[in-house]
Amino acid sequence: MDERRKSDRMPLKSDVEFAMDHKILEARGVDVSEGGVAFETSEPLHVALTVTVDGETMTRQARLVRILKDDDGKFTFGLEFAD
Repeated sequence: MDERRKSDRMPLKSDVEFAMDHKILEARGVDVSEGGVAFETSEPLHVALTVTVDGETMTRQARLVRILKDDDGKFTFGLEFAD
């Protein structure tokens, strides 16, 4: 497996707060390094999504279910419609 981490992870067993959509949300820390933090939530992260398909614009509520980063540094976000 290709390990791309630049710094070691350390376990983080503490509460984490983060802001999303002007709300403070709570999570539980998993691990932390110089480059970032991993956390877990008991609820999915919800987002509002507006997309135009075949000329028709729709606004939907969605849950973030996946994030992938490709070799070019671009991110792909997987969202599941929640409404």
